[in-house]
Amino acid sequence: MNKSEPVYNVFEALGFVNVEEMTARANLASKIIGVVRVRGLSCEAAAELVGCAAVRIEQVCNADLDDFTIDELCRYLVALGQDVQIAVKPTADTEAHLCVTG
Repeated sequence: MNKSEPVYNVFEALGFVNVEEMTARANLASKIIGVVRVRGLSCEAAAELVGCAAVRIEQVCNADLDDFTIDELCRYLVALGQDVQIAVKPTADTEAHLCVTG
């Protein structure tokens, strides 16, 4: 990245190394939080649906994502009734990227 270009990603601005992975986990967590809020679920009720301890849902809701994998967050979304699609395609860029859309 050119030093004169503005930084739009908070993880990049803070100097993290795995920016794309951290951004993907944050986006997935945001989707989980949205589903929990829209459905009016408590952390306990969401955890029961997902099949995890309530503390794990609390961690997601508090953006404490260090111990979460992308796979785990995707499984939570599916358990909460959300379709998760993973698309793999050749890159048109010189470097491949990881991102969450939708």
